[in-house]
Parts: sequence; C-alpha cells; structure tokens
Amino acid sequence: MTASEINQTLFNNCTDWKEPDWSQYDALEIDPVYEDPQGAFWERLIDEPWLAQFWTVYGHVKTGGVEALTDVSTQRLATLAAARMVELAAQKGSTLDYWKSARF
Repeated sequence: MTASEINQTLFNNCTDWKEPDWSQYDALEIDPVYEDPQGAFWERLIDEPWLAQFWTVYGHVKTGGVEALTDVSTQRLATLAAARMVELAAQKGSTLDYWKSARF
C-alpha cells in the first residue's frame, strides 16, 4: 500500500485525505454508524452496535466537540486505525488518549 492509499484509508473524512493537526485533539473515540431507512445517519446513538454499517474514528477537539477523521467497515479496522493515529500523533509530539464509547 502506498502512502497515499494509507492516507485515503486513515483520513478519508479529512480534506484531501491529509493528516490532521494533532495538536487540535486530546483524544480519539470510535463509534458505530447506522443509516436508517429514511437516509438519516445515527452516529454514536445506537444501542445495538452489531447493526453498524460502518465505524467512525473521531478526534475529540480540545475546545469541545468531535470531528470525524475516518470511516471504516468494521470495529476491528477502526481500532487499528485509531492505534495508528495515536502513533502518528506521537511522532508529531502530540499525546492522544484513546477510548471507545463506553457502550462497546
């Protein structure tokens, strides 16, 4: 896999698939996402993670809120992506906590 392909996987919700400025975040979290029959997306709201159609890794913004960094097909891939993001942030001098939502 090329660096460009890796970035397209790790940062597919980021502008131009570029690595974000890690200093904006203090943590990462993973949550399932479900699209209901009306086309509405339910992020971090479903009580049944096995219904997830994909999983999102969010950066927890220091000033409040979250930003979606990447979407992947499984919880396992989301966990691997988040672990790699923590490593990349550390290489740039940022420390990120990592947690999954308490429900999963």
